Amino acid sequence: MNREILFRGQTRKYGEKVTIGTGKKLPGRWVYGGVFPGAGDFSIIYGWEAGEEQTGCNIKKWTVYSDTVGQYVGMTDKNGTKIFEGDIVRIVYDGVENVFVVIWDSGELDFKATNGKENYGPGGFEYLPCCELVEVIGNIHDNPELLKEAALCPQTTLKWPGSAGRRPPPKKPG
Repeated sequence: MNREILFRGQTRKYGEKVTIGTGKKLPGRWVYGGVFPGAGDFSIIYGWEAGEEQTGCNIKKWTVYSDTVGQYVGMTDKNGTKIFEGDIVRIVYDGVENVFVVIWDSGELDFKATNGKENYGPGGFEYLPCCELVEVIGNIHDNPELLKEAALCPQTTLKWPGSAGRRPPPKKPG
């Protein structure tokens, strides 16, 4: 097998912990490796700590939130950053720049970037390998404010990472 199979998930979600004194929300904690999908709210990511020798004796297991689990799409962006389901990407296709969210399209059996309003049609999505430029600018878990820039429609029926077909919760006003 020539392609890398890799998943990521969060052991701590954005804002779940805060800095004492300032109350500043701490970012989520991501772990990477293989996945044992859970039947409920939690799954297991297994792998090695960064920099550790990869042997069968030192495999780690982390409990992660199932709704944060996303698969590596097999591509890196212009900066060499691996692209995962749930990433928010700035893309250029045919000279037009958009901010889209990376999803798995089960109908096409491929990853693509979409604006969340349309799954097909002009301007609604792009296949990542076809883009002239792709840059990861955040993800739907740590950077929800970027979803406004991606112009996501709350009525979307797209399958979001780890959601088992559920839509992302609507943003609270304010």
